[in-house]
Amino acid sequence: MTGSQLNSNGSLQLVNFFTENCPAAKIIIKADDDIFLNPLVLIRTLELYVLRYPEPPMNGTYHKFGETARKYKDTIEILGNIILHAAPKESPFDKYFVPASISESIVDESHRYPDYFSGALFVMTNKGMRKFAKEALENPTFPIDDVWVRETFVKANLSENFHFEPLFYQGFFIETKTNSSLILSCYLAGLPVFHKLNKEQRLATFTMMHHLDANKCINDEILPRIFDEFTGLDRAIDFSGPKSTKTRSQKFQALNFFAGKELMRYWCRNLTKLPGWGGRHLQICHNFVSKQHSPRIILKI
Repeated sequence: MTGSQLNSNGSLQLVNFFTENCPAAKIIIKADDDIFLNPLVLIRTLELYVLRYPEPPMNGTYHKFGETARKYKDTIEILGNIILHAAPKESPFDKYFVPASISESIVDESHRYPDYFSGALFVMTNKGMRKFAKEALENPTFPIDDVWVRETFVKANLSENFHFEPLFYQGFFIETKTNSSLILSCYLAGLPVFHKLNKEQRLATFTMMHHLDANKCINDEILPRIFDEFTGLDRAIDFSGPKSTKTRSQKFQALNFFAGKELMRYWCRNLTKLPGWGGRHLQICHNFVSKQHSPRIILKI
């Protein structure tokens, strides 16, 4: 079911659709109509991919989607991109405005919504969907559907079964990159989802990826450009302004750099379905990532 088919509480309609049409479905995907799904990579993410946050867990624990995680009793039943620390919109002209008299029942002491999944796309197991569906029919609606979904997850005792998938996040923030370059094609080929593509762009994206092969993407020309996409860094960064601002910016860029390295390792693994792929391609890709060091920071006083 896509976003264009949903009204103010589309997820409740999804519950009805699931219950009436496909109650035995193993995987349920809720997606807006401007989402492009990369089926092979999405399947790899859900079933074969070791899911974890960009930074390695302290105890080396890995989670599997829908399976009991090693050293953890909880399973991952819900996968998506989590929106953090969002505050209610104050302007009555804003699309997401909610009167304080309504939002006050949801927001915390700092006047922010609880963390919730972006409604653009999230994935649930059958177990998660059944628990969600049962509670959804009883949970009072809320004007912002994504927030309502989060509250329903909690009431369904699913709050320990969330998982943030970093490559979903990456795919949600590339909407300005809509040209048909080889770099973009390679970049998207390793992501499970892409956001804000219209019908023509989705068709063009599919066509581009259909004609890719591993040798076009795993080479000295493309890999550095892909790495820059993941880290969001230029090779030399010029910070100016107050010292405190420079310090925060450097820390933010450093975090992006190390998270980007981890994300690119995922990307390397996700390209295994490309025609012409061989074990040497994965080795070349991983070797390239391992050799990357924090870029030179140029400070202007």
